[in-house]
Amino acid sequence: MLKNKHGSDENGDSFFPGSSPADPFLNILLVDDSESDIEVARLVFESAKIKNRFFAVKDAAQVSAFLEGRSRFGDYAKPHLILLDIQMPTMDGFAVLKMLKAHPVYQAIPVIMVTSSRHERDIMESYRCGAAAYFQKPLNYNDFVQLIDCFNAYWRMATLPMAPSAPK
Repeated sequence: MLKNKHGSDENGDSFFPGSSPADPFLNILLVDDSESDIEVARLVFESAKIKNRFFAVKDAAQVSAFLEGRSRFGDYAKPHLILLDIQMPTMDGFAVLKMLKAHPVYQAIPVIMVTSSRHERDIMESYRCGAAAYFQKPLNYNDFVQLIDCFNAYWRMATLPMAPSAPK
């Protein structure tokens, strides 16, 4: 029988790679302007088998504030992973992705595009700008749960860099 090389707690919930029993949480930042999509994601991640802290912001300005510890969350946690929508007001997801990948501290954070777009040009542009993956938003709750289950299985095995510290 194979053991989870990354560990698990008494409930069988997995620690993500690089974590420890002292802080077993994967910090996930969702960037999406849709309140309903944020709420569905929050519900799905609350029931996920991998321990996580889920944060959500709605635009590029809030991404910057979050990463610099100036958001309503304070300097609580830096993300190990960012989930990013493409279609947002003021600055689209491609511009946010370029901003993150150009930053010396935040460029190592894996960014996964999670968007309703099914356009090949959006998929290609996402990878060209440095996205780690591209997922189309499921149309219903059960499909979203299935996507997050696959997502969690992947991240239980992946090795992530430590969450970056905000520049001083």
